[in-house]
Amino acid sequence: MDNLIATVLDWISENEGILSGILAIAGLTGLAITGARRLMPRLQSARSEAVEAAPTIDQEIRYCRTTDGKRIAYAVAGEGRPMVRVMGWFTHLEAEWSSPLGRSFWQQLAAEHKLVRYDGRGMGLSEPTTDFSAEDRLKDLEAVIDAAEVDQFALMALSEGSRTALRYIAKHPERVTHLILYGSAVSKDPRDTGDDRKEFRAHLAMIEAGWGKQSHRKFFADLFLGQGASAEEIDYFMEIQRRSAAPDVAIAYYRSLAEPEQGFEFASEVHVPTLICHPKDDQMVPFKHSIDLAAEIPGARLKPLNGDCHYLMLNSEGSQSSEYLSAIEAFLRDA
Repeated sequence: MDNLIATVLDWISENEGILSGILAIAGLTGLAITGARRLMPRLQSARSEAVEAAPTIDQEIRYCRTTDGKRIAYAVAGEGRPMVRVMGWFTHLEAEWSSPLGRSFWQQLAAEHKLVRYDGRGMGLSEPTTDFSAEDRLKDLEAVIDAAEVDQFALMALSEGSRTALRYIAKHPERVTHLILYGSAVSKDPRDTGDDRKEFRAHLAMIEAGWGKQSHRKFFADLFLGQGASAEEIDYFMEIQRRSAAPDVAIAYYRSLAEPEQGFEFASEVHVPTLICHPKDDQMVPFKHSIDLAAEIPGARLKPLNGDCHYLMLNSEGSQSSEYLSAIEAFLRDA
């Protein structure tokens, strides 16, 4: 039922002009259109209630070791076609699952897939460290995939996790059946001296000055969640930040993201069905990054999303999470 409601909501949102024309041809007044718009919050509420009423899917947290000996925590939930999530910063497997704001999104995917998520080294439940590199993050992903015993799978990468996903698929092309990228923090030319570099230095200064301070975590919450976030959502995200990494780890990790080769060089080597989603008004990562990737990956589909939220939460009113979930399932079904 919730999938049907989501489909109706997506169609109304994307085809309001067509709906208005149909109503006009039928001789209906603007009151009918107003009524349809007023119905949408009720449909959204019904969808949220359907999600909350669905059977709870539990996650099972496990551990593995990388080839260089680092202990990595990963979680498995659900059954079905395997899907592996790649995400670097701001992860904590238990914290994500402890609140409906985070858990419900992943449960939606776990309802159809064997979903594998993990905390990269230094993050969440994984072994603390301040040594990071692109190769280190690749080792984390390789270790989790081998430990979870998934031979072929859809690879879903969020934000800077896209860098690791592109490296992985270039090294192990036979393992990945579909590639899904969201809000990709993969710059075509990270060596430029433009606004991206200025923002990077400003963000690093904020982390160095006071990662442990609530006011500084609020700064990043505003960037990641956008302008429409509720107080509950901001509190949830700030708690994820606090628990994901200690200050010295956060500083070291963010510095490592200035690497000159961010994975864009592997984009042309991707030869699996690829879906790229990105909020058009993303405040953290420019939409242009995904445009560049879509032009470089052969046959990639670019799905612009409404909104400015760089961090996905299913139950957030007005967020693009439902739109993103619908796009994923349509892509996996049709590709």
